Amino acid sequence: MIVKQFGTHKCGHNDKPVPASVCLLSMLGGANSNRYFIATQDRELQKSASTIPGTPVLFLHQKTPTLQPPSEISTAKAKKHTMTLFDVRKHEEESFKTLRKKFGVLDKEGIIKKRKKKKGPNPLSCKKKQKKSVVVEHEELKKKRKRKRVKIPKHLKEHWIAQLKNETTNITS
Repeated sequence: MIVKQFGTHKCGHNDKPVPASVCLLSMLGGANSNRYFIATQDRELQKSASTIPGTPVLFLHQKTPTLQPPSEISTAKAKKHTMTLFDVRKHEEESFKTLRKKFGVLDKEGIIKKRKKKKGPNPLSCKKKQKKSVVVEHEELKKKRKRKRVKIPKHLKEHWIAQLKNETTNITS
């Protein structure tokens, strides 16, 4: 159902059948103007499709669909395209210079940067260490050790109490 939603493109090889790889390359043309993706396991078709700029190539690596990284030709074309879009042209650069002069904006040469000065050490690290007073040392010696209490389970206490009662009744009788 999902596949039926997409449009189909006819290749035009109805009268003379050709191999699938040749048909796909003819549909791509020289510039891939229709922006096709190529999904194939054929290594030769992958190499020839990567020579056409702007053609993404999909293939299966074991069970995972993998997108091949862009070829050098594609990256070079993309750089060239972005440079044409965002590069400053000569006439624009000249108009910027005239506007700077008109509004009194300084160039980078006129601006003097402040140098950062060398800072000293942290004052807290230079502080002298305080000596412990003698009184504190004597107090530490006088400290009593805390007694560790051993917790005895209830059922043992009850058992011992029962034994003591038995012994006392045996002794008195």
